Amino acid sequence: MRKTIVLAAFAAALAGVMAGCARQNHDRFQTFSPVAGLDGAGLYDRILTALRGTSQDRLAAGARMTAELQGSIVDCMRAADFDYTPAPYERTAGGPQTPGDLTTLAPIGEGNFGLAEFQRGVAEATDKTINPGYTTLTTDQQRADYNRAASACGNAAPQPREFRPDGEVKLIGELEQMFLAIEARPDITALRAEYGTCLQAAGFDATDHLSLFLLVQSKFPLSTTGGAEMSTTKQWATAVAYEQRAASVDATCRVELRETAMAIAAPQLAQFAATHAAELQRASDQWAARRLLP
Repeated sequence: MRKTIVLAAFAAALAGVMAGCARQNHDRFQTFSPVAGLDGAGLYDRILTALRGTSQDRLAAGARMTAELQGSIVDCMRAADFDYTPAPYERTAGGPQTPGDLTTLAPIGEGNFGLAEFQRGVAEATDKTINPGYTTLTTDQQRADYNRAASACGNAAPQPREFRPDGEVKLIGELEQMFLAIEARPDITALRAEYGTCLQAAGFDATDHLSLFLLVQSKFPLSTTGGAEMSTTKQWATAVAYEQRAASVDATCRVELRETAMAIAAPQLAQFAATHAAELQRASDQWAARRLLP
């Protein structure tokens, strides 16, 4: 197996680039200055968090979107003389972030892929869904009228705009292009092939991280039955164990690929942070402002 080599010359160059960035943007981009000791992976994580927020940030943004949508439906149903209880948030927005579904950018070593938590969020929301305005109806005609109104109100409700900080789409796109080019290098292409071989040797019919993710996802039961019922099934227990094993194998098989790619990307990421310092600070500030919302 090849070893990742980080040259001393690169370390000096990185320090020089970022020192210049820190001097020019110290007041505006405190998050990224100083960055002494940050390797490529650490710098990438800082950039991604500035653009995509933390898991809790994304969950809070998703909850706000759900509340806005459900509030519109409540108002519409009330105008139609029906009582409607808002559906709860399914907690589906806080999972791992993998721009472009690129194997080199998928989080590693976290013990799972966020799939069990995603399924659990949807299922537990089903458990919490109550709508006495419907369940207390006594005739088929009343229920049909209610469903007709609920469908019309759901279709008419304005879709809340997903929160994205200014410049996030553009900058994430630039990161994807950076790592697409890295993944096309012959040395990284060879490591990607080794990764697929390693997965298959461990019993997983996958060649990259996305296909492994989808394979694991296919093992979970439908979450529409509700969390209380779903969590007691053998399929659920088997799927959770399968996800944990897949994540462990992924971490073992992919560590050299990810470390090598991040070492190659490090000087480019440093330049990216320097070039886009103000935009990254603005995105980070916008996430911070969201945390203050009631």
